[in-house]
Amino acid sequence: MYESLDKKKDVESTPKGVRRRFSDFVWLRDTLAKCFPGVLLPPLPPKKLLGNMNEAFIKSRCVKLQIFMERLISRMHFISQSLPFKIFVTKVGEEFKAEKKKLSQFFKTSWTRPEICALYERLFRDRLDIMRPEIPKDPADMVEFMRSFLLETRKHVLALAKHASSAANSLDHIAAESTRMGTTLSSTIGPHETPAKNCNSTEDNTGRENLRDSLGEMRTETEYLRDTYAIVARCAIDEAEDTAAMMEVVCCWDAFRKELDRSKKIYGADVECEKLFVILTRLLFFSEIQFYWRRKLAQYKNSQNQFAKQAVDRANKLKKVWMEAMNKSSPA
Repeated sequence: MYESLDKKKDVESTPKGVRRRFSDFVWLRDTLAKCFPGVLLPPLPPKKLLGNMNEAFIKSRCVKLQIFMERLISRMHFISQSLPFKIFVTKVGEEFKAEKKKLSQFFKTSWTRPEICALYERLFRDRLDIMRPEIPKDPADMVEFMRSFLLETRKHVLALAKHASSAANSLDHIAAESTRMGTTLSSTIGPHETPAKNCNSTEDNTGRENLRDSLGEMRTETEYLRDTYAIVARCAIDEAEDTAAMMEVVCCWDAFRKELDRSKKIYGADVECEKLFVILTRLLFFSEIQFYWRRKLAQYKNSQNQFAKQAVDRANKLKKVWMEAMNKSSPA
C-alpha cells in the first residue's frame, strides 16, 4: 500500500493521505494514456519482482511513486484536472471501484475520435498555433528512425545499469571486508609479548596501527567508487524508464497511422480521422519529442551535479581520514 500525496495547491479536493496499491497507480497511468493519447507520461517504477519485496525495495519504490505523481502533475496542467486523476486522489473503497468501472465503460462507448479531436483542439490550441510548420513529408520514416534510436538507447543503458550495479555490489563487498579486517586488527593491538628478541610490543602495535589506518583509507576510496557506480546505475535506470515511456508515445502514433491507412482502404477518407492524425503528428514532432530531449538534458545536468557532490563528499572523507592518521602519528 502507498500514499498518494499531492502537494499542489490547485487540486483543492485532494486528501492528504489516500492509500493506494501499486496496481492503482498502474490503472491511473493506463487510463490517462487512453484519455490523452500521444502525450508523454512519466514512467512508473518496476513492478513486483520475485525476491525483491524487501524493506529497501518497498521504500525505494514509494519514493519513486511520489516522484511519478509530482512529474505527472507538473507535466501538463490539464492532467491534474482530468477525471481519472481526480478519481484517483479523492475516491476510496467501493466508491473508487465504482468510479473506475464507470470510467472504463465511458472509454468503451463514448470516447470516440471526434471527442478526442475536439478535446485536443481545446487543450492544445496555443500549442497548435505554434505548431504551424508543416509536418514532415515522410513522418513514418522519421518515426521509424526514432523507434530504432529508442530501442538501441534502452538496450545500451540497461546494459550500463547492469554492469554499474554489479560493480557497486562488488565494491560494497570489498568495503565491508575492509571494515572487518580493520576491526580484527584493532583487536590485536595492545600490550603483548613478541617472539622476536629485538622487537617490542609498541613497535609491533605501530605496524598494526599503520596497516589498520591504510585499510581505512582504502575503505574510504572503495566506498567512494561504490557510490559513484551506484549513481551511474540509478541514472541509467532512470533513462531506460523514460526511454520506454517515449517509446509508448511513438508506438501510439504509429498504431494510429496504420489504423488510418487500413480505414482509408476500406471506407475511404475520414475528415475527423485525418484531422486527429495531423494533431497527433504535430504534437509528436513539435511538442513531445522536444520535451523528451529537454528532459534528457535535465537528467544529464542532474547526473553531473550528483557526481560533483560525490567528489566533494569524497574529498571531505579523505581529509578526515588523513587528519586522524596525522594526529595519531604526531608526538604527544
